[in-house]
Amino acid sequence: MRNALVVARRELSQLFHSPLAYVFLILFVVLVQLFQVLALFAQGTADLRMFFDTLPWGVALFAAFVTMRSWAEERQENTYEMLLTFPMRDGELVLGKFIASFSFLLLGLACTLTLPLAVVVLGDPDVGTIVSGYLGNTLIAAMWCAGGIFFSGLTRSQLLAVIATAAIAIVSLILGTEIVGTLLGARFGWVGGLIESMVGGWSHYAAFAKGVVELADACYFAAWTLAFLWLNTLYVGVRRSPGRGAVLAVGTPLALGCAMLVGRITAGESWARADLTEDHLYTLSGGTVRILERAKVPIRVTYFVSPRDEMPKEYDALERQVMDRLHELEIASRGRIVARVSHQSAKNAVVEDETNIDDENPEKALEKAAADPEKSKERRAAAKGVRPFPVSSFGATEQSTKLIYSTIAIRYREKDEELLQPIVPERLSDLEYLTANTVARLVRARPPKIALYLGPEPMDPQLKQMYQQMKRELPDPFAGIEQMLQREKFDVQRIGLTAHEPMPDDYDALVMIGPADLDERQQWEVNRALREGKPTLIAAQRYTWDYRQVERRITANRTTTDPGLDAILDAQGLGVSRDISMSGERRSRSTHRASRRTRSPRSPCSRRVRGRGPSAPTTRSSRSRSRPAASRSDRSRCWRGASSRTRSPGRRGRPGRSRWKT
Repeated sequence: MRNALVVARRELSQLFHSPLAYVFLILFVVLVQLFQVLALFAQGTADLRMFFDTLPWGVALFAAFVTMRSWAEERQENTYEMLLTFPMRDGELVLGKFIASFSFLLLGLACTLTLPLAVVVLGDPDVGTIVSGYLGNTLIAAMWCAGGIFFSGLTRSQLLAVIATAAIAIVSLILGTEIVGTLLGARFGWVGGLIESMVGGWSHYAAFAKGVVELADACYFAAWTLAFLWLNTLYVGVRRSPGRGAVLAVGTPLALGCAMLVGRITAGESWARADLTEDHLYTLSGGTVRILERAKVPIRVTYFVSPRDEMPKEYDALERQVMDRLHELEIASRGRIVARVSHQSAKNAVVEDETNIDDENPEKALEKAAADPEKSKERRAAAKGVRPFPVSSFGATEQSTKLIYSTIAIRYREKDEELLQPIVPERLSDLEYLTANTVARLVRARPPKIALYLGPEPMDPQLKQMYQQMKRELPDPFAGIEQMLQREKFDVQRIGLTAHEPMPDDYDALVMIGPADLDERQQWEVNRALREGKPTLIAAQRYTWDYRQVERRITANRTTTDPGLDAILDAQGLGVSRDISMSGERRSRSTHRASRRTRSPRSPCSRRVRGRGPSAPTTRSSRSRSRPAASRSDRSRCWRGASSRTRSPGRRGRPGRSRWKT
């Protein structure tokens, strides 16, 4: 190692005494950051994703210019043979030149830190995304630094060395992009996919750009770095001893084959990963993973989105953000989810007829699509129910409305396609929950049957009398709960827990809303459900409230009620609290659907459930059977004496993006 450091010191001395090296360094720093600075201040957001999307291309070119003189200049100045006479091994010579060139490349990367530092001062970016982005570019710099040294040793011309290194590096990055990978797969089938996985560098860098450090991708760059260094060592050995040509002939395909094999093995794999984003945006909950593992055949996920040039400025990064999250689902499902993008133009949307397009025969829509190829994609999407929707775009002096596509379609086997729309930036935090919830409905063998018990809901006597005078049927106060469960594709059956409305034999869960004064039979049915381990949700309270307005003031009258569950819950180590949680604020709150402002009274806003500690049977077993796999309200549930915390499948925030500080 000491000899390698001696060679590295010699190479660095020559680099820093060469004016051309400083020219390359300045050009690299300026060109890489110039357009990003302009775009950054034009957008007004602390978003560095575009910077990390363009930095690898600059690193690959910079590596080609830095390494072009490594061996080519030695041969031009006839110092190559003298260098081989030094009492050093071939590997030490190669390693010394690699250390010198790689150190100079790291200096260039360090000079680009001025842009992230400026963003940190002006805004509040995601530091984890910055760290992972620079780590990925460091691996690319190491790979093409080793490759540039190898190609420099094959020729006496520095120009030919830089062209060969730059061309191969750029082609490798291009082959790894999603567009080229799709074209290769469509053109050459599995051969195109094989080429993209073995030598496509961009697909292995994409995880680093969004804030995730992936061990499999790091192994890909390390494998190619070692392969180039080994090939360079073998070539230097042949120059020292011409009789070792057979070793080079055998070692070259072996080194390239091993590197390609590592690329193939690591393509799309996840061995160990670290999500460095601030809110762990790309870490899926355990419930989501378990849902994805239920799929027996691949789930087709299609994202219908407008091209970027038709999107408002606020939606420029929407396609990338959605596909990043869908790609995480692909990795977690191990191929059970296949996601793709379908670009739809709102200009070609079918607006010929104002009649309901849902009633149109899909076969007729396909015939129209074949007659007009320019609008075929939009007509096929419209036949599925995918349509553009209006969004508002706000400028400095104007406001405009555009029609865009942004819909996710999920298909499993022969079942009807489920649509998630509209997908807008505000819903990205819920995208994991929405996707997992839809997949859970599609992959289950039958809809779960919910036994729904609805207790008596007190109604204002004056309102009740008014309905009776009008001879109208009293409204069902719990109709919204039943409709919500039906929208989630549950088989809901109302029960009264009586002899005429008993508990179904094949029910999967029990939901009780507002039980009051349960008799012995009803208590027995609830106790049996708990004993059998059925998931049970009970919403109970000890008080009912009557709100009345007297002289511009709202008063709340409390009435004590008995749910009739004390004996059952007490045996399970639970109970309904007698405490009242009151809101201590008196302030106006804006309603979502009305323009007027309403005043919130001092009213009960929550109830607490009392437990007897972790040893209680229901508390202990609820962690495995009563909790949904991926629930929208899967947040920390606080118990008195016992608590269970789960990770929420959706997280807010975006990597490396925030508004400027004011």
